[in-house]
Amino acid sequence: MMVDSFTGKRSNKMDERTGKFDLNSPKFDADAYVNALLKDCTLPQLMDKEKQIFREIQGLDSEMQTLVYENYNKFISATETIRKMKIDFKEMEEEMEDLVQNMESITELSDGITKAFAVRKGRVQQLCATHATLNQLQLIFDLPKNLNQLAQEQEYELAASSYLQAVNVLEAYKDIPTFGDILRETEEVMEQVKDALKAAFQDSEASAITLRRSVDVLLQLGAGSLELCEDYLTHSTAPLETLVNALVNDELKDVNGVGFSEFVDWSCNEFLSNLCLLVATFTDLFISPLKTSGKTSDMDEAQSAQSQLLIRTSSLMDRYLDVAERRARAEAEQQDGKSGNSGPSAQAVSLVKGLDKLNRRMTGLSQLLPGTDFGRTSMELITRVSLYQCAVLLQRLLREWEAELVPTVVSETGDEGTTLNDVLAHSIASLGQRIRDALAVLQLFASSENTFCASPKFLSTLSREGVREGVIVAFFSAISESAVGLTAAASPFAQAARPSAFLLLARLFLDLHKSIVHHFLTLTEEQFRVKDKRSLTPLANLTDQVKEAAQVFLDAYVQRIGMDMTQMIRQSTDSEDWLSCDEPRGPRSLIKRIVEDIGAMEVSLGHLLEEGQRKDRSSDSSRRSHKVGGRGMVGDTSSYLINRLFSERIEIYWPVKFTRTSVLTGVVKITLKAFAECVRLQTFSTHGFQQIQVDAHYLYVHLWRFVADENTLTMLIDEVISGAYHRSLEPIAMDSAVVEALCNKPPSS
Repeated sequence: MMVDSFTGKRSNKMDERTGKFDLNSPKFDADAYVNALLKDCTLPQLMDKEKQIFREIQGLDSEMQTLVYENYNKFISATETIRKMKIDFKEMEEEMEDLVQNMESITELSDGITKAFAVRKGRVQQLCATHATLNQLQLIFDLPKNLNQLAQEQEYELAASSYLQAVNVLEAYKDIPTFGDILRETEEVMEQVKDALKAAFQDSEASAITLRRSVDVLLQLGAGSLELCEDYLTHSTAPLETLVNALVNDELKDVNGVGFSEFVDWSCNEFLSNLCLLVATFTDLFISPLKTSGKTSDMDEAQSAQSQLLIRTSSLMDRYLDVAERRARAEAEQQDGKSGNSGPSAQAVSLVKGLDKLNRRMTGLSQLLPGTDFGRTSMELITRVSLYQCAVLLQRLLREWEAELVPTVVSETGDEGTTLNDVLAHSIASLGQRIRDALAVLQLFASSENTFCASPKFLSTLSREGVREGVIVAFFSAISESAVGLTAAASPFAQAARPSAFLLLARLFLDLHKSIVHHFLTLTEEQFRVKDKRSLTPLANLTDQVKEAAQVFLDAYVQRIGMDMTQMIRQSTDSEDWLSCDEPRGPRSLIKRIVEDIGAMEVSLGHLLEEGQRKDRSSDSSRRSHKVGGRGMVGDTSSYLINRLFSERIEIYWPVKFTRTSVLTGVVKITLKAFAECVRLQTFSTHGFQQIQVDAHYLYVHLWRFVADENTLTMLIDEVISGAYHRSLEPIAMDSAVVEALCNKPPSS
């Protein structure tokens, strides 16, 4: 307040301690308060303080008046309420007094009635009991008629209930003729009821609700549980049998032509759902009540009923799963398998989704029906389908290899402007893409989103037996084994392919051996988590097999080139008249063509193969003249044979290595060996022998740079010249300088 602002900190502490200067304190001292103001404040301050206190007094007066007015209104209202309550309580007291008087009158009247009827109470009770007995007897006498009427109205539940209420009485008094007749009549009516209820099992249009009501009533009437089980199962499984038969015979248009996932959805809604409903209803009707009774006989009947249910459901499920597996295999066969940029095909996705849905439903059915293991059965089905999918993809890869990749090699190697490197790169890329497409399809089966992938056994079988061994290893092994068939002389491929196709395939298989096989095996083991490699095909065995195929193609290439050279040499040699030919003027055009073809082949090989190693040779080999003297060169026949006997043997068809030098050496050996054999079949004049000298020297001068061992070339050239010498009538050799001059002579214009 404003008083406090004039006193300072010291006065505040004093006020808090004494309370004399606090206007709100009970200890407030007005004189002390005024004296303090007069002492501490100036006249203007005292005037301001007076105005402040006056305003506060006016405010407090106003508040006090308001409070008084409000409380006065409340007081008036409370007074009025109390007055009304007094009036109401007075009226209630009068009513309560009237009520007490009425209650006393009622009590007196009740006591009088009780005393009046006490004498007749026993008689009334006896009459009531007699009346109840008569009513029961009347019901018993009317029971046959009532049961017959209920049977006609098909109120079988009410008829059974009425019969069961009276049958114990009738059984107890059946010795009395009247009761015996009634019992006999009621039993006849109830037999009719039982027959009517059993007739529902023969009605194919009877609903499940009708059957359940019939079973309930028949069980109440004491019908045999096992017989009812058989009848109920026969009727309930009939529609399912019809549905399965239609599936087996492909008679349902709703599922023909749809994907496997849609087929599973349809079959789950139409077949499996109804089968689950059948199992649940049967268990509720027959098995559960028998088990809960606790009797040994009932437990045996429950076991028998469950056995019947298992037999029926297992038969239906076996047939359904056969159809499902057949549909799944058909779906696997229909896939185009080309994933490209859009992922695996729709057929593959539908197949895997359908298998996952099927496994879920089979597992749920196993939980619903104890004693079955449809989950294991579905896993076996999925395993077979996945392995079949692997086999389908393998066959597709092999078909594409035989029908597309290999023919592409044949066609593109003959296209002008297309290098062997381009064809090789295209072939490797196409092969790799097709293998990756197949792996992409199989990865759908190994996805963690599938419930069946929770089984380690399935994943192990799929990854080891299916993907690694069944697709990757089997594919590379199969195409490696096909190398022998492709290179056979009678095969369509060998007849249509150019020699460069064999070379290209050799290089392709060499790349498979070096890196591609290892890449795809490693990729497969990583994607499909193959950790246990026991009993699997080792990588080294597969790469060795692929390398053998590469060797077969390379040998076939060398032999094919050699055969072409041999054909040219034989035709040219056979067409010449060696006995009447003119003096040689230079190497024949055939010999020049052979050198040109081998030179062109070296260029082609340079794109695919490394050069390889050569034995050291003298630096002037290209300029040396081959010694072509007459008898000084080859001597007589006996010395020639002795020299051949002790000379190093030359293997013409020895497997070549994957180098340019080795391949060219093999071609040169076949060519010169064929030349030597063709020479041995001819008879030469002097000029004919000299022509062979010129041809042989030209070959020597130009072919030495292609072979790995110059000595091999020398021996083969010597064999050609020696053969011509021994087949010549007058073997007079030309001078080496003349031969060299003819070989170096430029072509005439």
